Amino acid sequence: MNLITVISFGFFLIIFLWVGAIAAKFTQDTDSDYLLANRSFGKYLIGLSAGATTNSGSIMTGMVGFGYSTGISTLLITLGYFLGDLTFWTFFPDKINNISLEQDSLTVPELLGAAVKKPQGKKFVTSIVALISVIFVGTYTTAQFYASAKILNAFFGIDLKLGAILAAVLILVYCVKGGLRASVWTDAVQAIVGMFVAFGVLATAIIAAGSIPEIAAKLNSIDPQLTNIFSGFTWWAIIAYVVGFAVAAMGFGLSQPQFLVRLMAGRNPQEADADIWSWAITASWKDVGKLGSQLSFVFGMPPKVTNNDVIERKDEDTSLHFELSYRYPLNDRIFITPGFLVITNPDHNADNDTTWIGLMRTST
Repeated sequence: MNLITVISFGFFLIIFLWVGAIAAKFTQDTDSDYLLANRSFGKYLIGLSAGATTNSGSIMTGMVGFGYSTGISTLLITLGYFLGDLTFWTFFPDKINNISLEQDSLTVPELLGAAVKKPQGKKFVTSIVALISVIFVGTYTTAQFYASAKILNAFFGIDLKLGAILAAVLILVYCVKGGLRASVWTDAVQAIVGMFVAFGVLATAIIAAGSIPEIAAKLNSIDPQLTNIFSGFTWWAIIAYVVGFAVAAMGFGLSQPQFLVRLMAGRNPQEADADIWSWAITASWKDVGKLGSQLSFVFGMPPKVTNNDVIERKDEDTSLHFELSYRYPLNDRIFITPGFLVITNPDHNADNDTTWIGLMRTST
């Protein structure tokens, strides 16, 4: 057993459990928060979580093994999945999110059942979808536990049954306690770690082999088919192969409850995130000209939208604010403050003329 492997595995396991524990602390005692985290996730968090959910046991063990046995022709599957994912993410996530919001659906069975108007029909559809989800997602989850067990067995020699139990316990602990928030947060960390590891392994392999051409040459010496991306397929077979996996990728996004629920948990697409910045420099001098007086100066930038999901609402120009005032004591209780201010590019719009404003304030 490699010590570095043990340390790395333990380190990331602690991180995942820690993230899950933090998410559990944020969980509120409501159905909406437990099931959908109050629909609070942004698009990047949803994307990372969905990616980690998609790249589960079938990718970690199945596709890696398939690539090992067939060579670079596996890239045809990657191309198909990419096209399917691109199509799905272009057309469907916003629609799914909007429908779930309009119907106030907290679960996938509720989402599909809400399409039926009659109460009895709605209850029937919801119950059937829930039953199907339990059966098939339960089977899918079992497969994930088995994939985890195989990885634990390969790296640490742990018995498959014990490995499956360990995987189930570790995952269920933070998921049951923290709800969907714990699952999505840990998914995001897993996605980042997975991308880092994937590129790291690729770089390590290239360095170890010397170069990409040397890798290709060694593979070709083992079996020429390993370096043949078309692997003897006809063009019609290649098209069918790629299109088939593209449809599979779209079907995964449209049919998997664990995937759909993440889209339902996203913020309303109509709600835009924006970055608003403002700054100012102020200075004042007391007893200028008379005891109790105060000369004040302000220079700054009014609140400006520097970044916005809605492009039309982003401020392209910059407005500046200059202000000078002088507080003068008429007596011990009454003060007057004359002054003026200048605003360039009002509303952060260079087409607007500079604004000059005189002011006179009184105070006691």
